[in-house]
Amino acid sequence: MYLDVPTSQASIRGHIGVIYKEIEHVSELLSDMLTISKIEAGRVSFHPRWLDPIEFCSQLITTHFSARSDHRRVQLERVGAPYRAYLDEKLMSHVLINLVSNAFKFSTQNPRLIIRFGISDLRLEVTDSGIGIPAGDMANLFQAFFRASNTIGIPGTGLGLVIARQYVELHKGRLTVQSKNKKGSTFTIWLPHVPEDV
Repeated sequence: MYLDVPTSQASIRGHIGVIYKEIEHVSELLSDMLTISKIEAGRVSFHPRWLDPIEFCSQLITTHFSARSDHRRVQLERVGAPYRAYLDEKLMSHVLINLVSNAFKFSTQNPRLIIRFGISDLRLEVTDSGIGIPAGDMANLFQAFFRASNTIGIPGTGLGLVIARQYVELHKGRLTVQSKNKKGSTFTIWLPHVPEDV
């Protein structure tokens, strides 16, 4: 019988690894679906406060991306004279973690996080030089469960960008993308600059 055939330890470990990845994927999917339902029901807590964008991004990078096994790092850059921003730290952390994680996932190089302090807006740009997004997929990129045609075999739920855009819009901002297939992508968070003394 099949059950009588001895199975090597390596084979068992391989099967366990596959099962673990599937459980992880389902867990991530359920978590994202719960988040989407909370957003649609208007039950997302929004608690912005004044914070330093440079310090915020630096801490986020240190906490979530400084101990990668492949030794890649996020290149943090600043353009313009710094000022504080009115942000919900938890929600904006979720957005940036998603975008930077994607930049690592779809590229073999170091992603860049550029903070642009403008007169009318604050821009947070996450740039990679990876696989890019096919032109035919761009229009559907922020649709629930949509995944670009060149991401087959790469883990993901198809909900991360949907959640990210909703969280940015809670800040009265917008999330945009520029991309070229096989050359990389830049996701930009546009946030209105409101002077702190207003």
